[in-house]
Amino acid sequence: MNQELSVIPAEQSGPMVIIQAAIASGAAMDVDRLAQLMEMQFKWDKEQARKQYFAAMIGLKKLNLIITHDKKVGFETKGGKTSYTHASLGHVCDSIVKAAAEHGFSHSWATRQEGSMIRVTCMLTHAAGHTESESMEAPPDASGGKNSIQQIKSTITYLQRSTLLAVTGTATTDDDDGRGAGGGDEEPKIDVRPYIAAVLAIDKDDVARDYYRANVKVFDDDKVGYKLFRAATEAHRTNLQAKEAATVPS
Repeated sequence: MNQELSVIPAEQSGPMVIIQAAIASGAAMDVDRLAQLMEMQFKWDKEQARKQYFAAMIGLKKLNLIITHDKKVGFETKGGKTSYTHASLGHVCDSIVKAAAEHGFSHSWATRQEGSMIRVTCMLTHAAGHTESESMEAPPDASGGKNSIQQIKSTITYLQRSTLLAVTGTATTDDDDGRGAGGGDEEPKIDVRPYIAAVLAIDKDDVARDYYRANVKVFDDDKVGYKLFRAATEAHRTNLQAKEAATVPS
């Protein structure tokens, strides 16, 4: 007994269509064949979720979010007084979270400490189910006479802010608080501008990745320059990945 395939829900696609069609027609299907189709459907759904993630990321990037510095820090050191400004974690979240949610994104953090290093991972999940993550690590922040708990908290806050910015491909107007988690000198030792300009001129994600890998060792002894080069590359690669995913036929 044949039935019209219109009984298959419009939202079903991929191998699930075959399964639904078999059920609707009353056709027999062995367990192995059904398992194969379900596995194919799982992979299909996963790929569709990935595409929706990057399509939504393009929408988020079109907002061109600008995050300004809202906090000034100053303290005495052996070398004199140190001061800088930065965007606080609360301000970064206020600037990003609502806009991201409107495009179907939510985020969470995972933190762990191994030896002297603290590692924070920010997971950005789209409503369709796909997740991307960014991890960073640093030692406890011993600047400004903090006690041991304050040192850990400061580093976690710094890494939470940095990973959220990285996974969304967003940057603050002028990130000069590299020392906040043991970042080193206020100014880069090496002029990082030519390297950033070069990577931003690349229009392929894999080429940008290879350029970064080939040149990042230049900043082995320049923590601030390394952070600037890495942040610019990661933000640019996020944009390229989103654009490349959007051009893949569904």
